[in-house]
Amino acid sequence: MGQNNIDFPRRDFSVVLVDPKPSLLDWLSVFMERKGLGKYRLYYPEGNLVLIVPKVDSFREPGDFQRFLDEMKPNLLRAELRRFKATPEDLGLPLTKETFDKFFTVSWRESALLMSDFN
Repeated sequence: MGQNNIDFPRRDFSVVLVDPKPSLLDWLSVFMERKGLGKYRLYYPEGNLVLIVPKVDSFREPGDFQRFLDEMKPNLLRAELRRFKATPEDLGLPLTKETFDKFFTVSWRESALLMSDFN
């Protein structure tokens, strides 16, 4: 599978973008209402979660990068639940790749620039 190192100075990394689907926002609204927080405006940033990952082209075999992403999805789902102080029991579904895919989409960029690249 891919390299396990990320070299910032050489810009040797890719980024993964995680976006919520409407189904997550629907679930989150109901969850917040059940917690007595319905009076608060639900805010989920327009921006997406961004993860820095090993360079896409460091994954040597076809399908390795997708397998890498699929293996991350249950942990990403758990992390997103923690952001809202929710548990897997609150979600009522197993923390699997399939459950993640029900609530989020994933895309990636093969490279990214740092702000210091503009100076």
